[in-house]
Amino acid sequence: MKYKSGLFFILAFFLFVTLIVSTTGLYYFRYKWTSPIKNKEEHILIEISKGDTFNDVLNKLKQKNILKDTILLYIMGKLTGAATKIKSGEFLINTRWSQKELLRYLVEGPPYLHKVRILEGSTWWEVGEALEKKGILKFSHFKIIIFDKDFLRANNIPGPNAEGYLYPDTYYFEKGDSLRHAKDVVEKMIDEFWKNVKIYVWKDKLPPLDEIYKIVILASMVEKEALYDFEKPIIAGVFWNRLRKDMLLQCDPTVIYGLGRNFDGNLKRRHLIDKTNRYNTYVYKGLPPTPICSPSIKSIIAAVHPARHSYLYFVAKGDGTHYFSSSLKEHNIAVYRYQIRPHRRRNAN
Repeated sequence: MKYKSGLFFILAFFLFVTLIVSTTGLYYFRYKWTSPIKNKEEHILIEISKGDTFNDVLNKLKQKNILKDTILLYIMGKLTGAATKIKSGEFLINTRWSQKELLRYLVEGPPYLHKVRILEGSTWWEVGEALEKKGILKFSHFKIIIFDKDFLRANNIPGPNAEGYLYPDTYYFEKGDSLRHAKDVVEKMIDEFWKNVKIYVWKDKLPPLDEIYKIVILASMVEKEALYDFEKPIIAGVFWNRLRKDMLLQCDPTVIYGLGRNFDGNLKRRHLIDKTNRYNTYVYKGLPPTPICSPSIKSIIAAVHPARHSYLYFVAKGDGTHYFSSSLKEHNIAVYRYQIRPHRRRNAN
């Protein structure tokens, strides 16, 4: 009887210890699962590549010093099935999250988006270079998309490329290296163009696509010529006046655009008489073949609603503004005053 009592006592003690240990273990794991990973808040970017296994992800978390011990995350990832659902992309981890929140974010959370500013007046290659520099896409993919005829047709662009329709704005994109991703990025920028012109320019009904294209061409010229917004309608008016009189537009930025990415910043006389440059508005009348940059919405509005005046010429005054003239005689005097005389003074000094 004493033997049975002793055995019962031992078994009871063993069960009691097991219960305490298991309860304590469960409490400990629950605490670790729901408590912040670190006391100090940090935001750490981690990149998960396509084809990464769950173990690869855990190793990256350790390498980035986000987690020292990944056993609990491994167990829970396997038990919940989350290990097979983790997305590829870049993810910004907050070290004040719990491991539970971290695993949910890797499965459900949106990838990190990179901020990129597309400046007003950027050419298509400057846009592509800015996007590639941020790692958002490959320049080669960008170029293929913006020259794709089917893509242009689907987005209501009648020109040979998307120049002028890559709306200048601040964007947030995730990184990608596929042609499909590049297409999505470019479509987002073109969508912004159509959204803004419908809101601010043509509120009731859009004109024909060819007419819009001419407006965008003119707006791109205004964008390149005007530093200040208040001058944009005036400059647009000058171009419209010259077009009505069948005069050459004589716009330096169009010539520069035709010279392409290799232009060294020094516009010479030989460039102004070059007939091989179809963008040379000193040789060819009318608008250039395509837009020459991404115009701002204010430049587009100015092209649609130009100022009414008799000006046919303008010259830069050196302070970002222009002097406008109605006659060639007045213009030549202004050129001497604002361009030739200051240049001679600088050389004399």
